[in-house]
Order: sequence, then structure tokens, then C-alpha cells
Amino acid sequence: MARVMRNAVVITMCALALLLFVGRRRFPKVQSSELARNSGLNGEQAKTKEIDMARDFAPKTKLTARHDGWRLILVNCDHPLADDFLDSVTLKAIHGTALKVDERILDDLEQMLGDAKNDGIDLEVYSAYRSFQRQKVLFEQGVKERVSNGMKRDEAEQETATWIARPGSSEHHTGLAVDIATPSHQGLDESFRGTAAYQWLLKNAPKYGFVERYPQGKVGITHINPEPWHYRYIGRDLAPLLEASGLCYEEYFECYLAPIFESTNLSQEI
Repeated sequence: MARVMRNAVVITMCALALLLFVGRRRFPKVQSSELARNSGLNGEQAKTKEIDMARDFAPKTKLTARHDGWRLILVNCDHPLADDFLDSVTLKAIHGTALKVDERILDDLEQMLGDAKNDGIDLEVYSAYRSFQRQKVLFEQGVKERVSNGMKRDEAEQETATWIARPGSSEHHTGLAVDIATPSHQGLDESFRGTAAYQWLLKNAPKYGFVERYPQGKVGITHINPEPWHYRYIGRDLAPLLEASGLCYEEYFECYLAPIFESTNLSQEI
């Protein structure tokens, strides 16, 4: 009888261990790393956040820092770019304009613009790559305007940073981001959300690899106010997954992409 009881205990313990293992495999917690910790989540969000990384929105193809890092790069106030970043980027002008983007996204961008026109939607890129110096000028203009309206310098800088990224922390430096409007609504403001152009982008941009980078309800994470005109390229494989997930890029990066950088030294594939 004692032997039977011992065997029963052993079997029960093994079963519990197996269930625990399967549960962890199915619902892993968000991985932490310097990249993930600094991805824009505040302390309370990072502490409580456990997103199911199981299958639904995870990348369906093998990604590596070496080959995909250029389009996966996370740029924000916690992840500023090095001054020599552009040494690794080749820019090319968008057809018919003087605006430039990373040459690797040009075909997808121009196809999106062309397909929109075929659907009766005129999309125009109003801003693309920006140098550090140009971003510095724009940021300083925003600060001076707020100071002239009575703000203290430090308050003006903080307020400006929610609308204009500080030099070095703007996605426009990468050549992967574009500001898109339409001839009938050229202002880059919240009212763009009510245009047919925005509705087309909302439905179709992910097909071409672009996502609305600063969506509503995520300012506490992105630290940038909603910008329905700002689109970031992450690739045709990932953009539909990010869009379907309802996450902003900081969240998606922490959940699914940071481990790629954790486990490589940018010269090894995983």
C-alpha cells in the first residue's frame, strides 16, 4: 500500500510539473532587457504587463538583428540614435519630390502611394528623412514659441517634446518614417483623422509595411501625442501583425522583438 501511495504521489507531482511547463510555454511573460526596459513603458506598466506572446501576433518568419535590425530599430526619447547612425543608411528621393527615405522602403512606399491614387485617394508625403540639425531647428522653434507664451524653458522643452521629438530621438532620422497628408487637407493635425485619406491608410497601410506610429491612447507609452499622419515602416510581414495586436510599437517591440537583440551581438543569427 505504501508503495502504491508513493507512486501515486510521484505521478501527481510529474503531472503538475508538466502542466506548469506547458503553461509557461503557452503564456510566457514579457522578456526584460535594457532595450525592453527602456522601450517607453513606465515602471508600473512594465511591472504589471504580461502579454500573451504565444502565437497570435508573434512574427511568422525568422527575424535576426543582423538582417532585420535596420527596420526593427526602436527610436524614442529613451533610445536616441548615435550621431553617426546615418553612416549605415542610404537615402533615395521619392519620385517627383526632393524628400528622401531609406532606399530599402522606397518601392513599398511608392506602391502604396500609387495604389491609393488608383483607389481615388491622393496621398502626399509632406515630411520624410530629417537630419539631426533640421530636427534641432524644429525643436528649438517649438520651445521658443512656448517660452514667448509665458512658459519656463524646462516646461517649454517638455511640452514641445510631446509634439516634436528631441534631436536624435526622431524616427525621421532613420529614413523609415513619413508624414502623410492629402491635398485637400494639408495640415498635419488631428482633423486629418476625419479624411478619406486617413481612412484609406488605416485600412491599407499595413499591407505595404507601414503602421500609424503614434496611435490614440498610447501617449503614456510613446510620450508623443497622437499623430494620425505619421507612418513608420517595419515591413509587410510585421505591420499587419502589429495593427491587429492593438499595441503601439514600443509594446510590440518589448513583447516580440527585444529578444532578437538580447540573444545576438548583431553579428550572429538566431
